[in-house]
Amino acid sequence: MRIIIDGKPEEIKKLFSSCNTKQSGRPLSSEERKKIWKDAAKKLTKRQEKLIKKLLNAISGSKEQLHQIASDTSYLRERFPSFDRKAYLEKVKRITEDL
Repeated sequence: MRIIIDGKPEEIKKLFSSCNTKQSGRPLSSEERKKIWKDAAKKLTKRQEKLIKKLLNAISGSKEQLHQIASDTSYLRERFPSFDRKAYLEKVKRITEDL
């Protein structure tokens, strides 16, 4: 899964691990997982919200817009070697549908 996150690596790791298991160690149900991701999506920073809006406009927009957006997401490719742009755009769509 891919999501826009600004923060320290420890915070990022904690967020992802909390989205898949409870503190007791048992796997979360799909309903519990959906609620956690929905709550995380509500905590987006202004910069992240702005980027999501740009991405959504670009999805149905021109190639020029997509190239402009790519420069905004280059920091993700640097921080996460397995960054997948297509999966990222799909995740952005899912996040904004839940808001």
